[in-house]
Amino acid sequence: MKPKTLQTFFVVGGIFVLPFVPFLYWQGRRVRRKIGRLPDAGGAVVGKFGEFAETVNLLAIG
Repeated sequence: MKPKTLQTFFVVGGIFVLPFVPFLYWQGRRVRRKIGRLPDAGGAVVGKFGEFAETVNLLAIG
């Protein structure tokens, strides 16, 4: 797609969603109020697993 086409698609999509913004805002506030924070996962956050000496780094976001 050409950049101009993508820009038009984005603007038209924004215009289409605009009437629903108050409802989406209200819904988000309601969900935050009703659903609490989940507790942190149990168990160790560092350590070794298995017999291998190879190190694996993992970054999890979200």
